Amino acid sequence: MLSFLGAMGHSPFNVVMAPQENPVGPPTEYHGTFLGVLQTNRAILHVVEAIFFMNLFFGGATNWFELILKTFLIYFWSVFVGVVFPRYRVDQSISWLIKIPLVIGILAIIFIM
Repeated sequence: MLSFLGAMGHSPFNVVMAPQENPVGPPTEYHGTFLGVLQTNRAILHVVEAIFFMNLFFGGATNWFELILKTFLIYFWSVFVGVVFPRYRVDQSISWLIKIPLVIGILAIIFIM
């Protein structure tokens, strides 16, 4: 689920385009219709990534109800983390990324050896 948060670009992995940082990128460069297309593209990409993640790691779906339910629960995870950490700053993300994902990665390397 940590990799899903990173793929979606949600907290704590949204440090580069964090909403509390200096305004940079497409939201400040573009406006009007083109910005709307870019934002729609991001929303569709998040749904596609959630469905792809569900198919790869949670057994896929056999019907529409199961597809919608599993995808919603997976996407809800990223929304939940974003709500729990609403003002995630760069210094907080660095300390969190060093504590949890780095330790998990080192343990995975040791386990594989």
